[in-house]
Amino acid sequence: MEADATRDFFSLQQSAGGPRKRRKKPEPAEGAEEDVFFAREAGSGRLPKYVELLKFKSLGEGARVWGTVAEVGARGLVVSLPHGLRGHVAPAEASDVMAELVAKADAAAAAAAVAPAASAAAARRAAAAAAAAVPKLAELFSVGQLVRCTVVGKEGATEGGDEEAPRRGRRIVLSLHVAKAAAGMGAEALAPGRVLPACVRSIEDHGFTLSLGVPGARAFLERSNYAKAFGADVPAPRPGSLLEVVVTAARDRRMVHVSADPKAVTAAVAREWDGLTLGALMPGMLVNAKVRHVLSDGLLVSFLTFFNGTIDCFHLHQSALAGDRQVAFSEGQKLRARTLFVDPASKRVGLSLLPHLVAVDARLPSLPPVGTVYKNAIVRRVDPALGLLLELPPQGLGDSEADPDPEPDPDPAAPLPPPREKGDKRRGGRKKAARAAKRAAAAAAAGGGVTGSGASSAPVAAGYAHISNVADTKIDKLDKAFKVGQVVRARVVGTRPMDALAVLSLRPSVVESGVASYADVRIGALMKGTIASVEDYGVFVTLTPSIKALVLQEHLTDLGTAAGRARLRVGQAVAGRVLQADAPARRIMLTLKKALVGAKLPPFTAWEEALPGARAHGYVTGVQDYGVFVGFCGDLRGLAPVAELGLPAGQRPSQGFKVGQVVKATVLTADPEARRLRLSLVPGAAAPRAGDAGAGAAGADPMGGLQPGDVVEGVVRSVTTAQEGEGEEAEALVTEALVEVRCASGAMVMGRLDAAHLADHPSAVSALRACVAAGADLGPLLVLERLERVGMVRLSRKASLLAAAAALPRELGDVAEGRIVPGYVASVVQDAVFVRFLNGLTGRAGLAQLADTFVSDPRRHFAEGQSVRAAIAAVDSAKGRFALSLKPSLVANPDGAYLGSLFCDFECAERVRASLELAEGGLAVDWAALPLGGLVGGTVHDVRDYGVLCDLEGHPDIVALVSPGQAEGSTVPGTAVRGRVLDVNKKDGIVDLSLLARLAAAKKGKAAKATAEFAVGARVPACVELAKDDYAVVSLPQHGAALGYAATADFNSAAPDARPRFSAGQALTAVVAALPGPATGGRLLLHVPTAPSAAAEVQRAKKQPRAAPGRAVDAVVTSVFPLFVVATLSNGARGRLHVSEVEDGEPGEGSQNPLERFPAGAALRAVVLEQAGSRAARQHGLLELSTRPSLLTAAVAGAKTTVPRLQRDALEAGQVLAGWVADVEASAIWVALSPTLRGRVHALDASDELAVLRDLPIHFPVGKPLRCRILKVVKGKRLTIDLSLRGVDAGAGPAAGAAPAPGDLVCGLVTDVSGRGVTVQLAQRAYGRATLANLHDTLVPDALAGLQPGAFVRCRVLSPAASPSGDGVAACAAAQPKPTAAVAADGGEDGRALRVSLRASHGGEWQGRDSDPGGDPAPETISVGALRINQPVAGYISAVNASGAFLNLACDLTARVRLSNLADGFVQDPAATFPVGQLARGTVLSVDGNRVEVTLRSKGGAGARLALQDLEVGQVVRGRVKRVERYGVFVEVAGGTLTGLVHISEAADEYVKDLGQLFSPGQSVRARVLAVDLEAQRLSLGLKASYLEGAEDVEDDEAGAPDAMDLDTEAAEAGGVGDADADDVSEDSGGADHAAAPVDAGDLDAEAEEEARLRAAELRQLQAPAPQSAADFEKLVMGSPNSSYVWIQFMAHLVSVGQLDAARAVAERALATINFREEGEKFNVWVAWLNLENLYGQPPGEAVMALFRRALPHVNQKRLYLALLAILQRTDKDELAAEALRAMCRKFGASAKVWLRAVDHALRRGEGETARRTLERALAALPPRKHIKVLSATAVAEFKVGSAERGRAIFEDVLRNYPKRTDLWSVYLDQEFGQGDQERTRALFERATHLALPPKKMKFLFRRYLDYEKAHGDAAVVERVRAAARAYVESNLAA
Repeated sequence: MEADATRDFFSLQQSAGGPRKRRKKPEPAEGAEEDVFFAREAGSGRLPKYVELLKFKSLGEGARVWGTVAEVGARGLVVSLPHGLRGHVAPAEASDVMAELVAKADAAAAAAAVAPAASAAAARRAAAAAAAAVPKLAELFSVGQLVRCTVVGKEGATEGGDEEAPRRGRRIVLSLHVAKAAAGMGAEALAPGRVLPACVRSIEDHGFTLSLGVPGARAFLERSNYAKAFGADVPAPRPGSLLEVVVTAARDRRMVHVSADPKAVTAAVAREWDGLTLGALMPGMLVNAKVRHVLSDGLLVSFLTFFNGTIDCFHLHQSALAGDRQVAFSEGQKLRARTLFVDPASKRVGLSLLPHLVAVDARLPSLPPVGTVYKNAIVRRVDPALGLLLELPPQGLGDSEADPDPEPDPDPAAPLPPPREKGDKRRGGRKKAARAAKRAAAAAAAGGGVTGSGASSAPVAAGYAHISNVADTKIDKLDKAFKVGQVVRARVVGTRPMDALAVLSLRPSVVESGVASYADVRIGALMKGTIASVEDYGVFVTLTPSIKALVLQEHLTDLGTAAGRARLRVGQAVAGRVLQADAPARRIMLTLKKALVGAKLPPFTAWEEALPGARAHGYVTGVQDYGVFVGFCGDLRGLAPVAELGLPAGQRPSQGFKVGQVVKATVLTADPEARRLRLSLVPGAAAPRAGDAGAGAAGADPMGGLQPGDVVEGVVRSVTTAQEGEGEEAEALVTEALVEVRCASGAMVMGRLDAAHLADHPSAVSALRACVAAGADLGPLLVLERLERVGMVRLSRKASLLAAAAALPRELGDVAEGRIVPGYVASVVQDAVFVRFLNGLTGRAGLAQLADTFVSDPRRHFAEGQSVRAAIAAVDSAKGRFALSLKPSLVANPDGAYLGSLFCDFECAERVRASLELAEGGLAVDWAALPLGGLVGGTVHDVRDYGVLCDLEGHPDIVALVSPGQAEGSTVPGTAVRGRVLDVNKKDGIVDLSLLARLAAAKKGKAAKATAEFAVGARVPACVELAKDDYAVVSLPQHGAALGYAATADFNSAAPDARPRFSAGQALTAVVAALPGPATGGRLLLHVPTAPSAAAEVQRAKKQPRAAPGRAVDAVVTSVFPLFVVATLSNGARGRLHVSEVEDGEPGEGSQNPLERFPAGAALRAVVLEQAGSRAARQHGLLELSTRPSLLTAAVAGAKTTVPRLQRDALEAGQVLAGWVADVEASAIWVALSPTLRGRVHALDASDELAVLRDLPIHFPVGKPLRCRILKVVKGKRLTIDLSLRGVDAGAGPAAGAAPAPGDLVCGLVTDVSGRGVTVQLAQRAYGRATLANLHDTLVPDALAGLQPGAFVRCRVLSPAASPSGDGVAACAAAQPKPTAAVAADGGEDGRALRVSLRASHGGEWQGRDSDPGGDPAPETISVGALRINQPVAGYISAVNASGAFLNLACDLTARVRLSNLADGFVQDPAATFPVGQLARGTVLSVDGNRVEVTLRSKGGAGARLALQDLEVGQVVRGRVKRVERYGVFVEVAGGTLTGLVHISEAADEYVKDLGQLFSPGQSVRARVLAVDLEAQRLSLGLKASYLEGAEDVEDDEAGAPDAMDLDTEAAEAGGVGDADADDVSEDSGGADHAAAPVDAGDLDAEAEEEARLRAAELRQLQAPAPQSAADFEKLVMGSPNSSYVWIQFMAHLVSVGQLDAARAVAERALATINFREEGEKFNVWVAWLNLENLYGQPPGEAVMALFRRALPHVNQKRLYLALLAILQRTDKDELAAEALRAMCRKFGASAKVWLRAVDHALRRGEGETARRTLERALAALPPRKHIKVLSATAVAEFKVGSAERGRAIFEDVLRNYPKRTDLWSVYLDQEFGQGDQERTRALFERATHLALPPKKMKFLFRRYLDYEKAHGDAAVVERVRAAARAYVESNLAA
């Protein structure tokens, strides 16, 4: 730069002629150099003639400006700049740290958007975490904070025009990055006393790490210094905050010590430094300046010797604002100023003398508030092309209208008179004013800025009115319209804090306007303005120059659609009504709805105006099934119930009203205290008058005066349904019904009827949920409680509550001990059940009072909403609570009410269903023709396992079912039957029939007569005919076979499966509970007093009539299964015929199942063997049968043969047996050998054909007969039989399952796919492994493509066991995965896996491999000796770690690739860039024995291996100092393959005494090759500077990149792999490449000995075994005391040998030893110790919690809580996990992560209701900004582990409020993808693509839609989606 050249000129000038003159030249005076330079500049004519202000047009990118923060918002900062400009800072530009965090969040969001479905959830969680890590700008910045800004862009730049008038769409884009503010500074600027901007990067224990913006430099600010500077109570700055610091120490410029003391920062004056240029100047620098010229509009000053700048008229002291600058300032005067802006492009620098800027710690100037009106503001200066400067008196509106004194105040602090114009004849006062001005200038020079002496007078404020704000009409010549001294009226419309000026307006329309500030805006007022900007969510309207209002999209038009936004343009004039006004928050919201703006009715603006009968226009804010919510101005909201909407019957509110719709509402009732309005939208509606019927209490009550306990009737208005079930069984069931109830007063009240309150019995609830619909009449209903908040009542239809309505308690006074009252379960917790009655009155029943037996989990016995009977055990009036008992022994009542309510509700459900069908034009079933106990005729339709299906005469829509125990006679399809009706299921249209003669022959009249004679309480004998889940159907033999119905459960017992309790044919005694009646469908209800245990019932069932073993019997087949048939014997007993007991001979290959000859209904003759051996058969009391001819012949002859033909004791290996397929799994076939014996055939023993193995279920259907050979029999407590289907006919012996021999071509099952290769199971206990090179004959891009665990392959066995010799396995052992236990257990003779090949040339085959992949041939073997340096090679990536990668070149050779040699550029994630199995091509770098090193770089790699013969004398190479000796320096060149010696005589041009002072190991150097001795393999180098003069630098790709190699070496040393290898390669491959310089033999011998010693030590370290003892670990912890990994491995070793106390002691030592700065390492030890106590503590729960409480004060508490929770959940300690979650929610209530863990925990435990309550608590505790995150994450969890319907409901609710969040749509769609419901997914896509979204978002949605249809749809659907996308594009183009 020119300044640098001038500085050099002065230095040469000073040194010129020095030796010639003996007299010492005098030192130049201070500032002489600056004077000379300035004179030279003035002579060149390059100095400015006037001051140019900052303007939008002339402000260039890169300019640095000082400003102050004016606004802090979520979307960025607004910064006030000098001269009235304003700039905008995006969040990413707020600081350097913010830029990194925002970039990470954006990258995570982008990754989540394109993540595959398998990892989408994890990607979204990562994106949410990254977004949460970005701090809010309000946490980093405050209004009034001074900041250094850099202009990075301008938006909406236009040509010409003024700069102060706001232009539409013009924005100055700024950046606050310190790296940009200090862009021109170098390390030399970091000198003590220098003030620099800093950004907080991290918070340490004792201070803060700062970024200074200087490359390579960081700063450290001590915490004590910060506390001393700002106070101990001031919170520490967060990362990303900006600070002003002064350098205190800069010994190491990589870490500079600084201070934030405001006094030191303010007083620090900028001094010159080497390298100071214009680009290094920053705004805000305090400099000593010298006045060079007094210009007409400011000052020209010089500073820092070589720089000049200007001070404009706005930044002189106020006393000189209107004065004569030629009098106030003089040339040569010295001032102290601060730089205001620096524009390197235009080479302009502006400075300021304003006191509040010069003294940064001073308070900002006191400016009048916005809106203040001044009646007598005085014009002090007229700028013809710019505006007016006005003096503002101290008073505001009360200013006197009198003219001010025209003569100026002699006080220098007062404004000076205007400059004397031509022709002005005024006299006097001029000299006095000049002296005052000089005194002020002198004060400025001494104290900074120009200060007045009259400090006692009040400061006078100044303001500026831009030319556009001086009048309502355009003024061409400002100087003619206004004169200096003129008094005008002005209003403050803004501030310019950097200029200490108020922004004024003289326009009469503004001055006289009643709205000057946000406080003047009134709710409901009509306002006019112009549209300032149009955003996606609405528009901003400018009301006044300083007031803006927001209009949301739903308020742009009456319809509130996005189309209304498209019609609005920036600058358009609009009129709106104020909806909300918040003056402190500076927020105003308008509505542009014409119906609201032009409404003739006055709006409601306060609760006092909303009186009953008042009318006003409002807008719909929400629509629910029970009413419509209406909003007015301010915070007024009201509800119009369904009855007050004026809708026709049957129409839902959502069909008549939409959100945003304008309505006219009438106030019915108002409660200002409760902030509740009840409205009517019926035209002409009026509030009830005092004299009207129902007025008074009922009229004012929105619930019509209904009270808990009232019994009412109503009609269902609407229902809410939810999809339950999956697939074809899914159905929509009612979850809630809204009932319209008519009160006695005639008023209509809405009631809420939950699904659980539809009935007492769960089965009845299910029946009613399926049929209840709008318009249904449910009969009497009970009012449970009043829902005051929504103006509704909660209803119940439970018969138990209705029957006791008058006796139900409403308050605690109604509760009396000993009473038994019905209620319902309100909630179930871990240790109690809460029962609720009327009006929310709730009692508690503890664990001991829940049942007559022990109860461990109340949720297994009770459910929310369940009807119960409760006995009041105790009442505590003082505490307002009472205890209950639910023991059945206390509350049971044999009145049959529970069963009676079930049948009553069934009848009600049928009535509702029939009415709905009739309303829809359907035909109802005539159930009266099928009375219970009546006889009906029909025809057998089919015979199934569960019974006989019949068609009834005259009833085509009804199916008759005859259970297996009720069939008698022939049941062949087509047979005509006549049976008795046992029961009817009207819901499903099923009739239960009995064909038993004893029931079918009974006369119905006789049975009815016997039933009429019954009395309640009579005991009658009964026989169970039919057992159902909820009741049993019994017959009464002594009463004409009349039918009765007995319940299986009561109120307080869950309904169990009835069949274990009642069984067909069981005799019992019952008590008559209720006589038949219409309500119960004519059923006789019975009660069984004593219920025997299940075990007793089984024993009783076993005592039924049986046939003797060995006896031949006749039977009829009732059920047919693939492996057996069930038959009924002639005596009523049941038996089972297994497939193995049908024939004597063995089945042949391809024979049929012998059971096919026994269809249902077939008669057979069999021999009874014994009771069936299977568990299921024993439970059903089945007998084992056999039809083998040999047994039948023996039975006829009288022999008692009862033993099945196959016994377990007779089994032995090698035996061939007959069997039948019982079950097929993915890897095995289960074969039934006898009724009690099963064997397993491993998939590999099933066939030698791959096609068969891939489709086992197809080739081996259940029931297929087989011949198999026993491989192995394990006889123990559990018999295990291994079978084989291979080699059965060939007579293979027991060795059929042994490992194959080398050369065999066998089938195998892939068990593992990794970098080690493909592990294949060849037999049950034989495994093989194919390396990556043994998979393909040619090189393919991905060796593992198409291979996955579970696939069947064909492979060739190469050798008995894999040999590690010569294949490089040892070199990569640390990076390879360990073999599985199965592989190592029995692979070959030595325990290793067999070597196999999957190459096609070897016969290998697998599904999915390309038959002709092409490509270069892949070598099978490569000889290490044949490899040469720089030879191209190719192989597959087998492993990637921190040191690099390993390349499988052949089946016997693996090469290493260093991290620096993986690619030409930097590799961010090696594992992701180089996945295992990927093909890679490279070049050999070195070969050392069995070790081969390869580079993948295109130009030879980092440290490209050069041979000694490649070097030439005189060549300059790069290298690194390896070792420094007294005689020379050893330098590694060519990436470490060659080592040369630099003799001490060749190290420098001058004499070197100690080489250690010049060189150090690891130092990068350039050297010249002096000698190359190929025979001795020695290299001599030189480091003299003279050798390198004029030599061209060595390119990185030729001699290696030192930095990359250093990093790689450090990584290798840290990982412990590759360090020794690298040295070995260097020494051995290059030989003893020492220098051929003149060195004596003694030196060479010493050098050789030292080299040998070091190499031996390195080899010992490389070959050292893993630590095996405590002593070995002690050595490790001594070497790495701060490594938690080593300490934890030490603990694990002690735990493995059972030394738990020693492990705890090691943990104590680790915590005491690890440096306190290593918080993460200490945390790892704490977590490891917690895991230890969790597993081995005594007891574990107490031990782990005690340790947790101890660790809590020493670590990050939230992080430790999360770690503890993971440990407890992993070990299923649910109680402790729940306790930890409760504590976490209380302690970290503001953490979304904690609440989400709690929700996930509840969902995984199946506690959906608990999860929903937790979500409600989370939303109440978390700030609103986290709500969407929590809701979306909860919805995803519901989809995965909870209820998909609840997840959909959450997503729908969120998207209802945020319909334009495409990220939410994307997450929602991802979850639906996982559900597999294509119709629902398509419907969701249709909704999303029909939204009014910007093109970018629509493109994203259409793209996803198209990809989905390509994967799941057909061509027509894909084309339809494309057409929709094209239509959208065309419509946008047309718009």
